[in-house]
Amino acid sequence: MPTRKQLSDIGRKDLVPVILAAGGFVEVAHELNFRHRRKPAGYWDNLDVLDQEISRFVAANWVELTDAEMDTTYFYNQITGRVTETEPQLPTVETQGDNGSVWILREDPADR
Repeated sequence: MPTRKQLSDIGRKDLVPVILAAGGFVEVAHELNFRHRRKPAGYWDNLDVLDQEISRFVAANWVELTDAEMDTTYFYNQITGRVTETEPQLPTVETQGDNGSVWILREDPADR
């Protein structure tokens, strides 16, 4: 889970109030099943890694809702505020090996 400073450094400080409103960094990390152990030194300094972690965080925050008046289902991203009628693709684990999991993210550019 990135820190406030790391989010700010990459221009995503808009996520900080969302994380705080959802219970804080520790609570959000727990709810998203992020590992509790610390990442190795320098892990968050790699912007590709940070981008992937943020993308996974955003992609994991879709909720399915029902419009009672229209009797339809739609999907809402709690981070970006995006709404879609089609079910979004969530991040999936492609392989898991000695070096950890390889996540495949099919992220719509509108979710960035």
